[in-house]
Amino acid sequence: MKIVLKAQAKQNKRKGILLGVLGILCLLGGLTALFYHPAPPAPPAGLSGPAEANECLASWRSLGLFQVTQSGQTIVIQTSLQQASPRELLTAASLGIALCHNYYRVQFFCMGLSCRQPGLTLQLVHRP
Repeated sequence: MKIVLKAQAKQNKRKGILLGVLGILCLLGGLTALFYHPAPPAPPAGLSGPAEANECLASWRSLGLFQVTQSGQTIVIQTSLQQASPRELLTAASLGIALCHNYYRVQFFCMGLSCRQPGLTLQLVHRP
């Protein structure tokens, strides 16, 4: 009986040590995650206002579904509903917005037959 209790005591001691070490490792990992703040990524080098606008315009034009015009700090994207299915137009518009989100924000969006111009109209304004 004493032998069984000693063996069980050794097992419990090993389990306790293992759980204690595991707890300390979890604590260290949590503290590291709490206090370690990596530097944010640097912006791409060499991009200026016109280069950004031209890059964004080229991205929209490469989608092939839209008429893209620029006036100053604003880009207007238009298309009719006959160009593609509404789902394809919305997918392409979402992709275009995602491609330009660092440089432009959406000011106006309308899609459907009840818009001033039936179809898809999107207006992007340059971010300050």
